Amino acid sequence: MSAVAITQEQVAHVAKLARLALSDAELKSVTSDLGQILEHVEQLQRLDTTDVLPTQHVAVTQMPMRPDTQHPTRLSHDAALSGAPRVLDGGFVVPGFMED
Repeated sequence: MSAVAITQEQVAHVAKLARLALSDAELKSVTSDLGQILEHVEQLQRLDTTDVLPTQHVAVTQMPMRPDTQHPTRLSHDAALSGAPRVLDGGFVVPGFMED
């Protein structure tokens, strides 16, 4: 058992702060999941990392590229739009995100 334990009361408190409504089943599941995550972190903290060099950076310096080519699809135009919540002039309607 982990020395670091998390209780359902703690999870419920954080959920309330985050304005999340969790059912009793969800609360139990999330508490279990977070407990397992804390156990894994505890295991990582016990590892001897004295000979491990620090990470200089984690950014990818060059993204792998692939050719940007068109391929025929088996999905019809109407089928593609059939699940869209809003359609206008034969295309998807999405919220604006840029100002003019």
